[in-house]
Amino acid sequence: MMSAMAPILVLATLSSADVAEHANAILEQQLACGAITEELADGTLRIDPYSGNLAALGLIEAYRITDHNRYLEGAIAWTDWYLKHSVNGAPSVYEGTANDYEAVGEPAYADATAATFTMVANHRRIMTRDRAFAMREKPGVWGSFSLILDLQDYDGLTLPAKGAESKELWTNAWVYTGLRHSRHMAEAVRDMNWLDRARHARNQISDTFEELRSGEALYPARRGTRSVAIPQPQGREALITSLAAAAVGPLSLGQARATYQAVLSELPPVVELDGDESFWLAMAGARAGGTRLGRDALNSLKAIAQESNSPKRHGQFLMAHSLLNHKAQEPRLPGLPWRSRFIEGPPPSTWW
Repeated sequence: MMSAMAPILVLATLSSADVAEHANAILEQQLACGAITEELADGTLRIDPYSGNLAALGLIEAYRITDHNRYLEGAIAWTDWYLKHSVNGAPSVYEGTANDYEAVGEPAYADATAATFTMVANHRRIMTRDRAFAMREKPGVWGSFSLILDLQDYDGLTLPAKGAESKELWTNAWVYTGLRHSRHMAEAVRDMNWLDRARHARNQISDTFEELRSGEALYPARRGTRSVAIPQPQGREALITSLAAAAVGPLSLGQARATYQAVLSELPPVVELDGDESFWLAMAGARAGGTRLGRDALNSLKAIAQESNSPKRHGQFLMAHSLLNHKAQEPRLPGLPWRSRFIEGPPPSTWW
């Protein structure tokens, strides 16, 4: 009996070691104020809201897997920093030192930033079981939702940033998932106007993704539109767009699997992929059943994160690792009714 159990125990230990390595690397670069930084080549510290959101999402997954409170506390500290520094739904990028950093340019009014922060806020609400959080921070989270609405075009897709001249489908895949979490926040505070507007925005995105789906199940197909242009990506950019749609976009499971298989027929070797490409391949593989190649991509992402020591890359690794290896786990909500009116979580298969 002992010999039969040993390999399982070893695998579990290795998995926990991976989680601790990458989550601890994020915490080591988090400032006392809660900001999550990256060090530039000249030694300057940079605080990028989008990268910080991905790092915080990784910390939340580390907490789900290990039950170590320090990871959740790190995500909470980042959420507080983000809300404190937000102007109309988003903070600026900051640069400087640990004790003296300043805003660089205007606030980061970007669709992917707003969407991923909404995910962080809702995960925090669920994990902490803090009934007051959603109501207390409603203006800040509503600000992120309002920013998404401000960036929406006639077809429901969002511009990647204010003033952009074209749209990107991979950011809209994030927006689709972010709006789902926005609906959860709206339900928690019983704001039916917010809930209905988020539902309508998601339906618009879903309809347009369906129009843009090619006969080969790839994105985007060319089409005429009277709204802001959707450029036709080429090469690897097109593949990543399709992988993002399969991973977090408005695709059914069958559509995601078809898109994933279509991408694989044109994908370069995993060793040639960069961090974002490895992340989307791992995430799409986890959802579409391509776990073998997904784990190859995860190993590639792990090496990239270790070499760069980027909190964003560590966070991406933790998210993909969780989805590939721990997606059967339920959200940790002891003592609460499933789908509680105030503190609810989606089923594990749709956690993202």
